[in-house]
Amino acid sequence: MTQNTPDTTRNTRPSDRRNAGSERPADTRPANARPGAGLGLDALAQRMAHGHVPARELGALGEEYTCRMLETHGWRIVDRNWHCRYGELDVIAIDPAGTLVFVEVKTRRGHGHGTPQEAITFRKRLTMRRSSCLWLTEKKPGMRTLRYDVVAIEIPTQGPDRMLRFTHLEGAL
Repeated sequence: MTQNTPDTTRNTRPSDRRNAGSERPADTRPANARPGAGLGLDALAQRMAHGHVPARELGALGEEYTCRMLETHGWRIVDRNWHCRYGELDVIAIDPAGTLVFVEVKTRRGHGHGTPQEAITFRKRLTMRRSSCLWLTEKKPGMRTLRYDVVAIEIPTQGPDRMLRFTHLEGAL
């Protein structure tokens, strides 16, 4: 006896058909994967320069790029995207001199909303300081010196040279 069952692969994308029996479709990544985590610095820069990256993903890519740049210069990343009641700390790292550094990363496409540095308002500075106090209380890193830095990543939206500009401002806050 033959049963008529619907063809579940007929109205699906080719990638879905190819992985019809697997638990996870090919185009998804683990929940803990960061955007750009598997890319090199050049590939990350190209991905950010692409005009169709949503703002939230652009910010995450900027943070990933920043961590990679800092690591190539001898920094050790201690924590990322740490949340508390006051807000979020983007990157917490130890520089080569042994200073604990709270890094605020601002990634901007064009200057329609001002430069990345201009986005660091008094309110944001206050939020960072309050958040860092809670982080220090919770983590107790035992560092004698600390600093607040800003990394500004600017991506030109026009012109033949769409290379990103990475600016690290030490002690900016």
